[in-house]
Amino acid sequence: MLEKIKSKLSNSRKSFTFKTIRTVAKISVGFFLLLLSQTSNAATQSLTALTLTGVLDATLSKHQNTTAENVFFNKSENETSWLASSPKLGLNYVKSDQDQGTDEFEVSLNLPFKSSLQAQIDNDLIKSNKALKLLSSINQQLYFSGQIRTQLWQIKIAQSQASNIEKKLSFLARLEKQYSQLVNSNQSTKYPLLLIQQEVLDAKIIRLDHHEKLNALMAQYYALTGLRFLPLDINEKTFTADTVSMTNHPQIKTLDQTWFEFERNLQLSSNKSEPWNLSLSAKQLDNNVFNETQVGIGVEVPITFLAVEKQALSNTWQREKSTYDLARSTQLITLQKKFQWLLSQQKTLNQKQNLLEQSKALSKAIIRETQLLIDANQIDQSQALRRMLNAFNTKSQLQLNQLFLLKNIAMLRQSAGISL
Repeated sequence: MLEKIKSKLSNSRKSFTFKTIRTVAKISVGFFLLLLSQTSNAATQSLTALTLTGVLDATLSKHQNTTAENVFFNKSENETSWLASSPKLGLNYVKSDQDQGTDEFEVSLNLPFKSSLQAQIDNDLIKSNKALKLLSSINQQLYFSGQIRTQLWQIKIAQSQASNIEKKLSFLARLEKQYSQLVNSNQSTKYPLLLIQQEVLDAKIIRLDHHEKLNALMAQYYALTGLRFLPLDINEKTFTADTVSMTNHPQIKTLDQTWFEFERNLQLSSNKSEPWNLSLSAKQLDNNVFNETQVGIGVEVPITFLAVEKQALSNTWQREKSTYDLARSTQLITLQKKFQWLLSQQKTLNQKQNLLEQSKALSKAIIRETQLLIDANQIDQSQALRRMLNAFNTKSQLQLNQLFLLKNIAMLRQSAGISL
């Protein structure tokens, strides 16, 4: 009779233990599935509706240099742009050493007028200067856009990683509390609890690394932009890669415009652009017999139809043309390779996203099956724990891959020469 009572108590204790563990596992699995179904929202420090354009404007304002005065161009020169150079005033006085001799006093004004070719070149250079100033501004915006894009996406990814670690720690803390109660009441071995505690320590170490990285990134962001806040939305619109032509990239346009300006400047040294000279003179002759004043005009027109070659100019053109062609080809190939690499990366990320989506669905199914195994007491607690953590890691990888896809769009726009 006594043995029967002991047997019943033992079975009752075992039943109670398994029931308790199953209850804890159910709660843990349920909590985990709730985490798995949530969408990760990275923490944001932005308190205002700051946009990417606003960040770029702030960055440009922070790094703007004081415009230096152009000592080679001013209003007076612009008003006399029809002159090839400064007018020359000549004074000449000749006194005779004879009593009946004639004294001479002459005043002359030499006006070098621009030839039609030189006037056209000057107009082209004025337009080229404006174009280069605009391209310089565009390239500056593009450069800082690249810096901002890189910095913001590094912060975004670091925030997502930090958020995932916090969720993992929250899940592990709940498990640790439940299994601690089971161990203290002798209803479970310490092995699952030790596994959980090890996972907690590993996650806390990773959290420290993420926080350190995030603090460093925010400090770099402030140094770059002068802002303490982040924009609410850093996602950018997609665009069709087929419409992108690297010959329209600001860096290529700058090279082309610089070469155009160099050629026009070189043409100014040719004989066809030599100025026309207009001379105005007045001479006074004075002696004992008469006093005479003479007024004259003279014109010097270069004969440009005669071929006058300057070997130095030819050598300079050939040397600079080779340098320009090489620089343009190198820059164009570099830009095209970077763009094609980003397109390839986008394709790979999309494929990875599809696989991770499938893996996430499988993880949910595995967790549900794990619940059934726990209910039937057919799975070890440590194995069930590992399955849940693996599923959690799959969800984290999926979220990170989504961010990498969005970052890829931003980098493609940067590579195509599109500023914020």
